[in-house]
This record gives sequence, C-alpha cells and structure tokens, in this order.
Amino acid sequence: MHTHHTASPFHRGERELQTRFGVRERVEDLGQRFIRDYMPDEHRAFYAQLPYVLIGSVDQSGRPWASVLVGRPGFISSPAPDRLNIETPILFGDPLNDNIALELQIGLLGIEYQSRRRNRLTGKLIAVHDGGIEIKIDQTFGNCPQYIQSREFSILPEIDRIGAPRPIENMQRLNDRARRIIAKSDNFYIATHYSDDPKDTSHGTDISHRGGKPGFVRIEDDSTIVFPDFNGNNHFNTLGNITANPVAGLLFIDFESGDLLYLTGHAKLIWKSEILQAFDGADRLVRITLTDARLINKAMPIRWDFVDYSPSLEKTGSWEEVDEHLAARDAGNVYLDYTVFRVEPESENIMSFYLEPSHGGQIHCHRAGQFLPVEIQPSGTAEPIHRTYTISNAPNGKYFRLTIKREPTPNPSLMPGLASNYFHDHVKPGTAIRAMSPRGKFELDKSSTRPIVLISGGVGITPMISMLEQFVNDSAGCGCNRKVWFVHGTQNGRTHAFASALKKLTNDCQCLSTHICYSNPGDDDVIGMDY
Repeated sequence: MHTHHTASPFHRGERELQTRFGVRERVEDLGQRFIRDYMPDEHRAFYAQLPYVLIGSVDQSGRPWASVLVGRPGFISSPAPDRLNIETPILFGDPLNDNIALELQIGLLGIEYQSRRRNRLTGKLIAVHDGGIEIKIDQTFGNCPQYIQSREFSILPEIDRIGAPRPIENMQRLNDRARRIIAKSDNFYIATHYSDDPKDTSHGTDISHRGGKPGFVRIEDDSTIVFPDFNGNNHFNTLGNITANPVAGLLFIDFESGDLLYLTGHAKLIWKSEILQAFDGADRLVRITLTDARLINKAMPIRWDFVDYSPSLEKTGSWEEVDEHLAARDAGNVYLDYTVFRVEPESENIMSFYLEPSHGGQIHCHRAGQFLPVEIQPSGTAEPIHRTYTISNAPNGKYFRLTIKREPTPNPSLMPGLASNYFHDHVKPGTAIRAMSPRGKFELDKSSTRPIVLISGGVGITPMISMLEQFVNDSAGCGCNRKVWFVHGTQNGRTHAFASALKKLTNDCQCLSTHICYSNPGDDDVIGMDY
C-alpha cells in the first residue's frame, strides 16, 4: 500500500526557485500527484530493458560524482515496486568504486536515447555486494523528452569484462583530450546533492540529463566550463540542489570512442548577464569550476550511432551566435546587407517582407518584441532613409519578417508614408535592404512563469505575433507553463493581419486564449468565428 504525500516532495532549495518563478503551487500539486515512492509497472519494465543507467553519488568529502553502470539488458530488475536491483560490476576507475556504501544516498537516471524516454529516481543503498547493489526508492518520476538526441546503441564484447583495468588520467585541469570531448558533446549528466536531514525523502542525491547543440558547453579556461540551462519541468531538482549546496559532478560520454570524462567542482548559477541575454532559449547559465577530473580510456562497452537531434534544439542558440551578437554590438551601429526573399499580404493594407542575410548563414537571433533598424533609398531621394520596424516572427536564426502598413500618400514637405509606400510599391523578392542588428527592450520576461496579457490594435499586432510564436515554440516538448490571453482590435476582416496564423497558434497551444474585436465588421465577417 503506497500512501499519498503529506509533506512536500521538494526541499527548501527547490521550493525557493519554484516560488521565485511563480510556479510553486502548480508544481507542488503536480509533484504530490506524480512523484511517488514506488515505480509503476511500466517504469519497472523500462529499467529492465536498459543496457546502462546513470547514477549520482557523493564522496567522503561531500563532492558529487556522476557515474554510469553498464550490463546486458536484464542486469536491472525490480523485485518490488519500491526496490531496484542492479547486478553488474562497477566500471574500472569510476568514482562510484570509492563512494559505494550502505545507506549511501544516490540518484538514478534511466534514459533510452532511441525513444527519448527517461525516468529518474532517488533512494538509498540497502544492500551492497560483489557485483551488485539494491536500492530502496524514496522518490521516482518520469521526465519529458526535451533536448535528448536520438541514438541507436550496440553492445561490444567487452561488456563481459567490465572492471578490467583501463588507462586512467587524473587531472585538476582539463587536458587537450578532455577539452575535445567537452567541445563536441551534445549532452552530459549532472549529479547534485543536498541533505540536512537524511530521513527527509525530498533530500538526497540527484542525477539529470542536459542536452544541446554540439558545443553547447563552453570551456572558459582549463578549470572552468559554463553551459546554458533551458526551459524544463520547473521542478528545479538540479538547480535547487545547487542553490542549497553549490557543488556538482558531471559525466561526459564520448559516444564514438567510449571514453568517459568525470568532473566535479563548485557550481554557480548565473541569472543575469549580457551573455545570457544573447543566448537564445537559455533561462540561466551554470558555471562549474573544476576541483578534480578523471578520464578513463575506452571504458564504455557500448557504442552509439547518431540518428537525429531533438526538435527542441531548434529554439536554442549557440555560443557562436552569442559571440557574433556581442561582437556586432561592440562594433557599433553597422548596417549589413540583407535580401528580401518573400513578400506576403497580411491584410488589405499590410504586407510582410522576409529578409535573409545576403552573405548566407545564420542571423543574430532577436528577442520577441524587438525591432530592426533599416536603411533604404527610394528613387529620387538624395540620402538614404532610416526607419525602424518591429520584427514580427519568433527568433529562428534564419530570417527576419517585417510587417508594414501602407501609410497615406506622402506629403512632399513632411514625407510621411514615404518608406511604407516604397516597401509596398517597389520591394519584391531580390530587393536589397540594409539593416542593423535587432534592438529594443519591449520583450517578455522569459524567466517568469506568471500569466501574460497581450493587447494590441491594428498593425500593433506585430510584436504580439512574434511573442505568441515564441510562446508556442517554448511550450513544445514539456508543455506550456504559463497562461496567455491575447486581446486584439481592428476594423474588420479586411484589415485584420495574421488572422489565419493567429487561429492556428490558438489551436496549437491550449494555454493561449484569444479575443478579437472588430469595430466595423464587414458582411463576410462571422461573429463567434472571425471576431
């Protein structure tokens, strides 16, 4: 018989961050319902089919280490819903060899790359013997598949010789081989620990997966690395542990060679910085300062073949983009060459113009709500004209969409509407436009999970549609974590820009509610459907 939680399944560090980001009550409710002290049958079967499992432990100095246990499928079994047996020797040189002991608090992560399934649990060792351990489960729950790259595995004959000696390199600074492993990695595992009461099931050791584009972990120097932390399930297990106990252990697996790189060190959370603002999709940064490292040559008796990247990575940036963004900012107000590659009508007087860099490659990802300074020179003007237009698409690293309303016919003395009429009458696919980097501070606070209300009228929809697209993109994977209400007013369906796009966004996202108001509906406008 397994009872419902009475105490919170989260400790003070986790609760502190949940409160900071406005998700405390919602996550507590989810935790009470889905964090269990036993495994349902599908989770027990999941572990039984795995040839590897990740485990987090703490050494006698209180330093967390992330480790991996390997065996032929079936080496993990569950004799009872709150028990897990693992029958396999520990890999030669793995720090777990020195840490293993009765009552050791551990974190466990089962992950299946080919299906992107994963399950996490925390518990204590209640039996330790040659070739195996038994775990009493304290907490267990499933994880969403975000940021997991799909891979197919193959088992090597060496799996029958686990524990055989391998070359080991111990280091306090990253050597060239370690730097190469980190530089190409698209995932790693992080172990953290917090406990001021060993009897509290919300305390203990945790191990978690982190994924990103290859190179998403940056090497700042030979003892410091930093990585972006993307939107997740808002439990804040890893970050909550670091908040209460700022240390962490990392494990990098070289999927091609089987080399294993273990790191442990001090951890620091970075909530605000220019670098963080420039890294698209990052909610914060984590910096690890190395205290010890270990590299074991070809220790993993499994190899993986890459299949494809997680779709969630499409909304994340890269360190190269960060460097380019900051370099462009430091270079000052420099106009770059862009080419219009698509023109689309949005209403009877509003058009969208799609710009891509003339030199090819990616652009600097803007933040939803920002604007783009542009330079044009209509025929008959002595000097270039400079205007700013809101970017109406969500950041994608490929193009900017400028959505422009045609203003009244220009007055020769005041020249209102000169630029908008030039765009509507003369800009077509192939037209060259010069633009600076995106700028502006009218943007959503992505670090918050509080509800959002967006209100616009007419062509003022442009920053809102960008924010809505960004919101729907961010809600993919683990699901949305904040409600959005969008209220928009315009004259009628003929002047309503992005009407069909808005309907699609609303259908795609259950957390988005829209209310459209028409001041002068046309004969074809259907109340309850169009407005």
